Amino acid sequence: MLGQGIGYLAGGMIGDTIDIRAPFDVAFVSFIIAGIYAHLALPYQSPDSMSDGKKSDQQGVSRFLAPLRILVPQRLRLGNGKVTIQ
Repeated sequence: MLGQGIGYLAGGMIGDTIDIRAPFDVAFVSFIIAGIYAHLALPYQSPDSMSDGKKSDQQGVSRFLAPLRILVPQRLRLGNGKVTIQ
């Protein structure tokens, strides 16, 4: 929230000092610089290395909703052997 507030403040000050279009130009240049930095600094990872080349057997809506499975209660086995649902 602090960064967003500083951004609004700096944008307003730039707009008052230069002209009303200047904050948008500054934001565009900042975006381009950040994009170039990310392109140069981050290593390339091929999509095949992320999925181990395996195809998912899920299709359609179930594939789209698969990340929601983490919200389903999980069965855990405790140290004493008792199974609980959390």
